[in-house]
Amino acid sequence: MIGEGQFSRVYKARWVAMPGDVIAFDLIKLNSENEEWLKKCLKQEMKISLKLNHKNIIKAYDVMKTRTKAYIFMQFAAKGNIEEFLIKTRKSFKESKD
Repeated sequence: MIGEGQFSRVYKARWVAMPGDVIAFDLIKLNSENEEWLKKCLKQEMKISLKLNHKNIIKAYDVMKTRTKAYIFMQFAAKGNIEEFLIKTRKSFKESKD
């Protein structure tokens, strides 16, 4: 596990569809607490995420859903997440920052 939020945990992994590459996946537990969000937002958010292609946006590769869990397979951010960066540098940065 490399991170967690209110409804999910993010894991570092290898995916057979991309041999040799490290990816991350977000494991979202489906329950009554997040049911409304799932119905309204997750499907639309995933459609948009799968279409985005920009060097400063994590690439989403695929989405899978079961009755109790949803998985979002995405690019692994080897340099860490934005929160870690801001804490480490203690300063803001421009959108063009690599």
